[in-house]
Amino acid sequence: SPREQINQITSWIDGSFVYSTSEAWVNAMRSFQNGSLASEGGLPMRNTKRVPLFNNPVPHYMRMLSPER
Repeated sequence: SPREQINQITSWIDGSFVYSTSEAWVNAMRSFQNGSLASEGGLPMRNTKRVPLFNNPVPHYMRMLSPER
């Protein structure tokens, strides 16, 4: 079925929640062949550089945030 546009300002779809905003994670998920995501026969195991990402986030994201944020 066609996409239903809710945002009337732009047709851009933000996929950062799926593909991450970290360049390191994005590059780890890419196969760099025909724009495809990397895959390893069947579902990938945890703690690998493939989808899904069960690895720890990039260190600069691992910081304490104040409760007032």
